[in-house]
Amino acid sequence: MLDDHRFGVKGLALLGGGKITDQTFADDIALYLQGTRDNMERTQKVLDIFCKASRAKINWHKTTAIWASKKNKEWEWGQEVGLQWIPKGKGVRYMGIQVGFHFPPEANVDKMLSTLKGKLINWSTCHLSLAGRILVANQVLLASMWYLAAAWNSNPRMCCQVRGVVRNFIWSGKATNMRAKVKWETLVLPTSQGGFGIIDPKTQSEALLAKLLIRGFEPGGEPWKELMRHKANQVMLPVHGLGPATQDINWLFAATKLKRPPTSLWKSILSAWMNVKPGLSKSEPTNAAEVLRQPVFGNPLITNQDSRPLGLSGKSEGNALVNAGHSRVSDFWDLEAETWKNLSALGMSSHASNKLNRDLIVASIPWNPTTSNNKPLVGDWVSKKEADWSTPPEWVYQITDTNRTTASAKEFRRLSNAGRVQATSSHCTIIPLEGYEPVRVLAQDGHGTTLRLAKDLPPPGKKPPIYWIFETGFISDLPWDPRDWHW
Repeated sequence: MLDDHRFGVKGLALLGGGKITDQTFADDIALYLQGTRDNMERTQKVLDIFCKASRAKINWHKTTAIWASKKNKEWEWGQEVGLQWIPKGKGVRYMGIQVGFHFPPEANVDKMLSTLKGKLINWSTCHLSLAGRILVANQVLLASMWYLAAAWNSNPRMCCQVRGVVRNFIWSGKATNMRAKVKWETLVLPTSQGGFGIIDPKTQSEALLAKLLIRGFEPGGEPWKELMRHKANQVMLPVHGLGPATQDINWLFAATKLKRPPTSLWKSILSAWMNVKPGLSKSEPTNAAEVLRQPVFGNPLITNQDSRPLGLSGKSEGNALVNAGHSRVSDFWDLEAETWKNLSALGMSSHASNKLNRDLIVASIPWNPTTSNNKPLVGDWVSKKEADWSTPPEWVYQITDTNRTTASAKEFRRLSNAGRVQATSSHCTIIPLEGYEPVRVLAQDGHGTTLRLAKDLPPPGKKPPIYWIFETGFISDLPWDPRDWHW
């Protein structure tokens, strides 16, 4: 009802064109509204209609409002029914975390530390062995901070204090200070490497924040994912002279430094990602569609004569080309002529330096889309792409065998739930290879969407699995593909 244009309720506008008006989790409801008195009254009218129709009732005395603007609120609304407005710098508990406008992060940290120390006092009376204290430290004490760490900006003070509490408990079984017998760097090593297997608060916090970024690129159009993608596209390369045309999610994976956004939360998320990213290695493309999707600059698979990824510094190969919108292999490849584009086709002048840069870039790309293995491999997923395609494909096929012009494949049909497909039969069907393009399919299990490829059908009698089509489905259309990287 809030999204019904007839009521005229104005929510939080996202820069991508979407908007968000409400967020619901169990019995917790949050509304995101434009801060005008008229908009608040229209919202109350909608709520009154809903309450009459559903016989529900809003407890206004338990309802709070946050004025999230640097401008002062020059009107009053809601006090007559018991609504409480939270002052600037104060917080209210929502989904287990204190939130507010200009709310100091130390308040959440202090609450978490108090909870952790309370648990420590309870366990200090149990006279546990060293192995028992290690288990409690990982499963009970440190678990107190993971929820906060997954939704709040990383705090060095918090991690330092948590380390101190855990260290004291490991060596004394109590909260009292005690000299450590082994340095912390050894404690956090796996037992196979001579450590205790203690989870490091800083490392785990970075992993959780980086996971938040990755989940934002997974299937779905939830408002928080749209906001995450928008923020990711605001991350710019610290190179003079690059314009808005350089915005591309793939820059997050580039082997180069990134200019971090100003807000503390997004800065923490990107800092965590920059620490996690070096542990990833890029996968070789297996077909022409994956080759065409490859970013040209900052890609460890595309290197110059010095075996370094093509860069974007002031004297590098790509500034002018990237500013002209050429950042992927597909931008340099002519699909009709099946050859590399010349300077004219790239919209560049015939200046000697432009020609040199273009020739150097083309020579550095180690694949040729016409000679790459464009035939789908066994286990790959394909679908027919229509000329006017604008929605996820209704039918997708998993290849079981191929020959020159056709393939044997298992057939899956898209369900009414957007992005999901389900097997129609355990038997295979024959499809032509002409006109079919690879799609990316990810398996979904009880814990949510994962980054592994979908598995084969289960044994007879078992419930068939449900799969996600990643983003828009076709690999050639993906802004980001998890199979590009080894996790």
